[in-house]
Amino acid sequence: MNMEYNPNLDSFLKLGYFLDYDGSNRRIDLSGIDKTRYENIPWEDVVKQGKALFMESIEKSFDLTEDHLVPISGGLDSRAILGALLKFRNAGDIYTYTFGSPGTYDFEIGNNIAKATGTKHTAYDLTNHRYTMDEQLDVSRRTDSQCLLFCHAPVAQVSAQFSSHRHWSGFMGGTLTGEHFPKEVSPSLDESKRYFIQKNAYARSVNLTHRDDEGMFALLDCPMADPGTLSYEEQLDFWNRQVKYIAPHVLMKGFRYATPFGYPPLVDFFLSQKRQFLQNKYLYKQILLDLFPQLFSLPTKTHFGLPLNVTDNRIAISRKLFRFKERSGKYLNRKNNPMINYIDFRKRVEKDPDFRALLRENIHDLHNRKIIDWIDVMSVWNDHIAKKADRIDALLVLASLEIHLKAGKKI
Repeated sequence: MNMEYNPNLDSFLKLGYFLDYDGSNRRIDLSGIDKTRYENIPWEDVVKQGKALFMESIEKSFDLTEDHLVPISGGLDSRAILGALLKFRNAGDIYTYTFGSPGTYDFEIGNNIAKATGTKHTAYDLTNHRYTMDEQLDVSRRTDSQCLLFCHAPVAQVSAQFSSHRHWSGFMGGTLTGEHFPKEVSPSLDESKRYFIQKNAYARSVNLTHRDDEGMFALLDCPMADPGTLSYEEQLDFWNRQVKYIAPHVLMKGFRYATPFGYPPLVDFFLSQKRQFLQNKYLYKQILLDLFPQLFSLPTKTHFGLPLNVTDNRIAISRKLFRFKERSGKYLNRKNNPMINYIDFRKRVEKDPDFRALLRENIHDLHNRKIIDWIDVMSVWNDHIAKKADRIDALLVLASLEIHLKAGKKI
């Protein structure tokens, strides 16, 4: 069966999300960017203004009559939100949760932050979580059947415990403050699109797509702000990865959210900064250290387990040590690689027969649909199970696609 080329299907198989998605309700307004605004303002005053705007962004969404929940990890944004909320409410009146695997930075650091601050905390250990078809179908519908599944907290439990709470999300925080700031910019939009797809590919162990990456170019939204104001790389990340992948995942339906990093004056502030202040989140880190020195004297995932207030040399050494251990197989015999997000899915398939059966069932059903006949999806499964190759990234994409189709997704 020779299927007609579908670039939107290719985008899911490559990236783990559909590019033909209307994320306009999550777009930020770029009209206030002015790269000359801070040219003659002393550094201390820039930091001071950033601190004030960040606190203002929290205050605008804070309601004393509500219960407030912060999903907290090992990164910077959730901790920054928690630190700001602690200015408005006692720690014992703030709810937090962490999810993931014991031994990983996100799980351990998130739990330690909650312990250090004294919040009402819940830890969801995903190594003990049972993944079911009903759960994944629910998540699919909550995310508009849009993005990769399996990468979430236990939604039914979170809903049962916190359905009435205000959920504080760091959505857009990393990108806004320089996390994806390009070291070099591409001279053309097409080159930037090519780089974007290569950089953000999720399934890397095997090529699942029907055609080459250029076939997806027309689906990449880029409102075409002046690239001298905002590079093509930044625009592509804002309008595609953030609103089509991150937003459906972290702002899923059924909960009430506060998204302080979308506060327009804060957006204008960060995106109007000079390049050197955004690279490596230089300005953002200074703002956080000034606002919450104690919170950010604790370890972060961002710095490979080191606090935020360490030298660049120490960070570089920690990064090199981690990479060395990773390449040498040091983490193969450990319970978890500390940088793993969520769980080690490769080990989960190997050790959990229920999870293995869930993936196999959906991959087999996708095979029977014959909608991606250019690749034998069962051979991808068989190669992984036989340990001929590590295909876990492709298996998660294929199983997610089938579950979305069962949930009613049309492609």
